[in-house]
Amino acid sequence: MLLKEKSNEIKQKAQKVKHIYEFYVIIDRRGVVLLNWITSTEQAIEYIETHITDKLDYDDIASAAFCSSYHFQRMFSVFAGCTLGEYIRARKMTLAAAELKNPQARIIDVAIKYGYESQEGFARAFTKFHGITPSAAKKKGAKLKSYSRLTVYELDEGGNMLEYSIEELPKSTYAVFKTDSGQNSAAACRKICKQIYCEWLPSTNYRLKSVSDLIVNYSFNDEDEKRFIEIYIPVEVIK
Repeated sequence: MLLKEKSNEIKQKAQKVKHIYEFYVIIDRRGVVLLNWITSTEQAIEYIETHITDKLDYDDIASAAFCSSYHFQRMFSVFAGCTLGEYIRARKMTLAAAELKNPQARIIDVAIKYGYESQEGFARAFTKFHGITPSAAKKKGAKLKSYSRLTVYELDEGGNMLEYSIEELPKSTYAVFKTDSGQNSAAACRKICKQIYCEWLPSTNYRLKSVSDLIVNYSFNDEDEKRFIEIYIPVEVIK
């Protein structure tokens, strides 16, 4: 009996060491191993996006990456900067907010579409993510957050969070984005524009109205010495 217990203990320790070893090999040899891991993870992300309105099972997501659920979740957190569950919730709330901007969209219908059994449960999750209720989000000028889909080139940096509002100005309807530009305003502007045009616009019910009316404002906060960029994109609802 003691021999059997000792044998099981050794097996458990060996398995634990194996997991730790696999974990650090991927991190230490990122230039070699990361490419394969990211390629398979991109397939998992594609699976998530395709089934975002379904009840997502972690085992099915991991299978798309040819990986166990345990290891996939660990690796995803390391390279994406958030847990798999947090990423899925952020994407659901981002897409739900975009749909709520449609005047005909009912909150209960959007809640059910994204897997919530009650409007109250959806409202709690929505408010926690966006900072405002779904009802408030339907109003003009409401400030919302947008979490972009993870892509291969940014997996080791984490996803990008955009804050935006839809504002009615005399000349047009604008989607307004504001972000901290850091020390390199030009690079920050290129990055946010890429995210707006390649990721935010395709996931909403808006389209670009006119390139010539695009407005970019640069500002500086004297108190905390932060630089900000405000980008106004003229948009119209896709009918």
